[in-house]
Amino acid sequence: FQQTASAQKRILPSHSEPANHDSGALNNVQAAPQVIFEQIINMGTVAWSWVEFDSVNLPSGSFVRITNLVDNEQQTLNASQMVEWGNRTAMFNGASLKVELVAGANTQANRVRIANVRVSDVMLDEEPRAICGGVDNRVASTHQAVGRWVDNGGGSCTAWMFQTGSGGTDRCFNTAGHCPPGATSGVVQFNVPNSAANCAIVAPPVADQFPILFPTITSQNAGPGNDWAVFKCGLNSLAQTAFQRYGTAIQLASSGITNGTAVRHIGYGVDGGTTGTACSCANPNGVANQTRQQSDGVLSGVTTNDIQHNMDICGGDSGGVVIRVSDGLAVGNTTHDFGANCPGSSINGGTRITQANWAAAMTACAGTIAPNDQVPAMSKEGLLLMLGFMAIAGVLVIRGRQAA
Repeated sequence: FQQTASAQKRILPSHSEPANHDSGALNNVQAAPQVIFEQIINMGTVAWSWVEFDSVNLPSGSFVRITNLVDNEQQTLNASQMVEWGNRTAMFNGASLKVELVAGANTQANRVRIANVRVSDVMLDEEPRAICGGVDNRVASTHQAVGRWVDNGGGSCTAWMFQTGSGGTDRCFNTAGHCPPGATSGVVQFNVPNSAANCAIVAPPVADQFPILFPTITSQNAGPGNDWAVFKCGLNSLAQTAFQRYGTAIQLASSGITNGTAVRHIGYGVDGGTTGTACSCANPNGVANQTRQQSDGVLSGVTTNDIQHNMDICGGDSGGVVIRVSDGLAVGNTTHDFGANCPGSSINGGTRITQANWAAAMTACAGTIAPNDQVPAMSKEGLLLMLGFMAIAGVLVIRGRQAA
């Protein structure tokens, strides 16, 4: 195939503002935790913001507490969590945050320095169109294994939990290989709300944001058919893994990836219209911008390493999963569009799930997942109580999963 591709990593219109608020080294001589430093951050009327730290010292029992003064969302970060989150907070809606340094009992040299605050800009019409047939057919998706990647380089992509085999504890993440470069920290967000009418994205609750563990990333960024990344996420603010919170992951297809197969793409692409402005972040569909959407189509041009298709994608869909409609198994990802408005053929595409390097990276990552990365087991007493209620009601519950 002759391919001229433009990558589909969405660069969020944002910038970093210097803050330079420093608590200095502070002691707590009390026998109980104390708030020893507080700073209010107000960045005006921006749609979202996050705080970036440096020079942080949090002895055992100490932590930083961030409270959103717009909606009271709250996050706490101790020393190990600060590392997992890349010395930054979750994304918060609005521009008003309170940062508190809570020192553990009888601790010394507690310190936090707020280095920068990354804030949103006005949305820009800067993405190439990749809408096949001239009409945007994307609709909302409910697939809980697919999240929105947002990084500290201003990038936005799509990421998804996968599992190798039929079960077990192997829940790593996939995205596109061109998404991690330029970033050192970020989050994968789930339960993403509608965006504002002007296309400004809205952050989900803190409990639905999981820090990307950048040291775990294995990736390849060598163009269509060789564009993938595998990584892990840390725990959310409730000390849950993403799989513990949502209880679903996407299995992988090892065969049956052929031309004509009915497929579905799920991702967080730009949206603002139904025809000519579909990838431009304009009314009337601004509320769907970079929310979880799906588009159906068929595979065409399957090769050893890549897949091509006629599904609609826009900036931000990079890394999005392509699943087989018949069984919900992943056949690949989406990474590139190969021409404006997909004239006459299937020319959006990405990397095939069986590409050798990607497959090896997924297997390696899956083998390192901790045994407790699963839905917490019910206690014996709780199980007996549940069975008792079921017996009384005469109800048999069968749990199943169905891809959106």
